Amino acid sequence: MRRGGRTIFEDKVLAIIGVGVIGGSIGLAARGKHLFAEVRGTTRRQQTLDDAVASGAIDKPFLDPLKAAEGADVVVVATSVSTIPDLCLRCAAVAREGALITDVGSVKGKIDAAVRPNMPSGRYYIGSHPMAGSEKTGVVNASAALLAGATCIVTPAADADDLHYRVLADFWQAMGMNVFRMSPEEHDFVVANVSHLPHIVAAALVGAIPDGALPFGASGLRDTTRVAASDALLWRDIFEANQQQILASVARFQEQMEEIKAIMLRGDYQGLEDYLRKAADKRRKRFDGGTA
Repeated sequence: MRRGGRTIFEDKVLAIIGVGVIGGSIGLAARGKHLFAEVRGTTRRQQTLDDAVASGAIDKPFLDPLKAAEGADVVVVATSVSTIPDLCLRCAAVAREGALITDVGSVKGKIDAAVRPNMPSGRYYIGSHPMAGSEKTGVVNASAALLAGATCIVTPAADADDLHYRVLADFWQAMGMNVFRMSPEEHDFVVANVSHLPHIVAAALVGAIPDGALPFGASGLRDTTRVAASDALLWRDIFEANQQQILASVARFQEQMEEIKAIMLRGDYQGLEDYLRKAADKRRKRFDGGTA
């Protein structure tokens, strides 16, 4: 990230369009590591901007996203999925010649198709998805630590200039993130299974619990359903934008539930134990290094 003692962004301007929990975390990381000469930020509400400045997430606040993006070298659009394409294109039009435009949306296929072919000449778009976050929203819940050690998927087109990909990868790595390269389509398949499906399952689980039983839920239920407390409008946009892949992942989940149901109807509790053991092993290999 440092070249000749300097960061490649050291004399550059970063504009964060949407200084919420993710945008604010990006700003805190960028400013904390002194990556840019200036970090600008924008939101729709003055109080949120005041909070962003007070927290140290941005240097300069703007209510108008185009003012924030004007002359910027790197623009990160961190708004809801449905608003990202329009903001990417409008901000690119006023950004510096050669500017790199990215976003943090949880769906990449539709965004890439809407943005990349329509980019103004001399500006470059590559999608990003920092897979970090919280069910809590707003810049007051932002933290540079939210990004450190987390995964960021970057989704350049097959014919993308490798230089711009490397610059964007450097940007996320400077935040302490582990960067993986995927096509937009591969990304949408992956996140439908590891991010979008768990959210639907958590919401369905909450819905399936009778009101009379819910007060007795403890830490297991709290942890299992944590993401169900996330912003409903934000997730509605995600589900709509990645509908095909999500429906396929829901179908796979339904197959697993039917298998469990069939095992229990047969009274095959040894079979159920085997199923649970395989699931436990698979989970440990991912999150616990394969240990019990």
